[in-house]
Amino acid sequence: MKPVRLTLLFFTLAIILNGCGTTPPSHYYLLSPEPAAQTANDTSNNLTIGLGPIDFPPYLDRNGIVVSTGDNSLTAAELHRWAEPLADNFARVLSQDLAAELPRADIRSYPWRLNAAVNMQVRLTVLRFDTDNHNRAHLSVRWGLIDGKGETRRPSHNREYVVVGQGDDYAARVKAMSQCVSALSRDLAESIRRRKP
Repeated sequence: MKPVRLTLLFFTLAIILNGCGTTPPSHYYLLSPEPAAQTANDTSNNLTIGLGPIDFPPYLDRNGIVVSTGDNSLTAAELHRWAEPLADNFARVLSQDLAAELPRADIRSYPWRLNAAVNMQVRLTVLRFDTDNHNRAHLSVRWGLIDGKGETRRPSHNREYVVVGQGDDYAARVKAMSQCVSALSRDLAESIRRRKP
C-alpha cells in the first residue's frame, strides 16, 4: 500500500474512533427555595426550631436523578445529575423554605451545638423523593415534632406531595421537586404555629 493511502487510512480511522468516543456533556441541577406567601398569623416569635435529623433512603444516594419507570422499577439518569448530595441539598432548601414561612423563628439545622437549646425539634424521614415518566415529582415523608424536653408531642405525620412539572425536561422536573419541598415546609410551619404535630 502506498504511503499516502496508508496515511489517509490511519487519518480516517482516527476521525471515526474519535467520533465514537465522544460523550454528551452531563447536566447538573440543584433544588431551590420557593418564595413564601406572607402570613399574618406567624406566632413563631422567639421560637428556636431544630430541623433534623433528616433520614434519606439509600436508593437516593447517587449522582443521577432517580426516575420511577414503573410500579417497582427505577432508573438513574446518566447525564442529568445532582450538583451535590441530594440529602444535603434537600436539608438546606427545606431550612430556607421553613425560615421564609416562619420569619420570626430561629431555624437551626442538625446537628446544632449541644449548648444551643431548641424549643421544638422537627425530625423527618424521607420515604420517597423522585420523578416519574410523566414529569411528576413525588415526595413522601414522615415527620414528628419534639418539644424542648425531648418528648414527642403526638404521633408522626405522613404526607405525600405530587407536583406536575411544567415541561418535559429535567429542569422542569427539578423545579417540581423543589415545589414539593416548599409544600412540605408550609405544612411543617402550620404544625409549628399550632405547637402540635
